Amino acid sequence: MTKRDFDSCCELLQRSDFAIDGSHYSENSFGSWWIAVTRTPRLRIVWDGKDGWVYIQRETDEVFQAVRVWRDLWTGRERRFQVPELVVRKLLDLIADGE
Repeated sequence: MTKRDFDSCCELLQRSDFAIDGSHYSENSFGSWWIAVTRTPRLRIVWDGKDGWVYIQRETDEVFQAVRVWRDLWTGRERRFQVPELVVRKLLDLIADGE
């Protein structure tokens, strides 16, 4: 996924009435990025540019070394799953299923 995909995910989330709670894009980390949305608990989409995987994660109450722990809800390891529209749709499906 690219910077354009990051921008597309942000736009799609906003169009789906999500408030973005934070986001970060890092060209220096293989183009990795994340976008968190305001929910309880918070959810986020993460692109791991090094491994080439996209994740949807849920924030937990756990803390490790003063940092919140996030748990994977879904992982897209194949390119066919690494499309902004599909990732945002998967996030919506997880929410509808009670995540």
